[in-house]
Amino acid sequence: MFLHFSQVKAKSKRIVFAAFVLALLTAFLAGCSTDPESEYDMNYFGSLPDDLEGTWETIYDSFTISRNTDGTETLIYDDGGYFSYEGIIMFVSNYDEKSGVIIIKYTDVTNKDKPNPFHAIYYINLINTTVELNNTFGPGFSDADTTTLSMAVKLFTKGNMGNYMNFAMSTEYTKK
Repeated sequence: MFLHFSQVKAKSKRIVFAAFVLALLTAFLAGCSTDPESEYDMNYFGSLPDDLEGTWETIYDSFTISRNTDGTETLIYDDGGYFSYEGIIMFVSNYDEKSGVIIIKYTDVTNKDKPNPFHAIYYINLINTTVELNNTFGPGFSDADTTTLSMAVKLFTKGNMGNYMNFAMSTEYTKK
């Protein structure tokens, strides 16, 4: 009987210990986020960095980013006519002091009536008078523009940057 009684006590201790471990594990997991989105999957409203204002050039193309007297901000891209466009800056998200995304709504005659009027430009490595500006493209350089601003904000995140621009083709622009 003594043996049986000690075995019951040992079993009770194991059950109490297992319950304690289960309670700790539950408390730990309850504190963990179940949200699948990380900071890389979200865009937060920011402002256009002062250093980005101006004209940025390569030998092939240029971007002109302006703050206007009416409070709007505009972006003009000129590549000699093939894919040139202009638009009002509708959203900026700053990933850090050197990178982020600019989302525009087309205003030029060629693009303003498109069914997908929102276009994104990633900027990376902004250092004084140089920056890499990257138009966004879908697979095979297809159009990645979106129908709504909210769709563009959700799509063109830091985590998706590699899906909509090619880092190997990223070009450094110099401020004029």
